[in-house]
Amino acid sequence: FQNVIAIINLIAIIHIFKKEVFMITNNSALLNVMSKSLDAYYLRNEAISNNIANVDTPNYKRKDVKFEEFLKDELDNINRTSNIGNSNRTSTSGINGIRPEIYEQETDSMYRIDGCNVDIDNEMSELVKNQMRYSVVLSQLNKQFSAMRTAMGR
Repeated sequence: FQNVIAIINLIAIIHIFKKEVFMITNNSALLNVMSKSLDAYYLRNEAISNNIANVDTPNYKRKDVKFEEFLKDELDNINRTSNIGNSNRTSTSGINGIRPEIYEQETDSMYRIDGCNVDIDNEMSELVKNQMRYSVVLSQLNKQFSAMRTAMGR
C-alpha cells in the first residue's frame, strides 16, 4: 500500500515538475534544468543508498538532498521577472547557480533506541521514487535531443 501512495505522489511531483520546467521557452535553459535535475537525482540516489547501508548504524542520521526548492525558487524568479517585461530572463545564468545540497535530517521524534532515524521502508520507497524521477527526466532529455537532431536534419 505504501508503494501505491509513493507512486501517486510521484505522479503529482512529475506533473508539477513538467508544468514548472516547460514554462521555460529558452531551449538551453530547459536542457540546463534537466541536466541539473539529473545531477540532483543522482546525488539523492547516493544519499539514499548510504541511508540504506547505515540502517543498523547507531546514531546515524538520515541524509537527503535539497534541490527542488532551489529549482522552484529560481523558476518563480524567472516567471516573476518575465511578467514584468524582461523576457530575456529565461537565460541559464540563475539556473547555473543551482546546486543540490546534501543535508542531515534531524528529527525530534526518534522511533529507535539506538538513535538512528533511518526507516528502511521509507528509504526503499524514496529510492523507487527517485529512480522514477531520474528516468522521466532522462526520457524528456532524450526527446529534446532527438527533436534537435531532427531539426538539424540528422
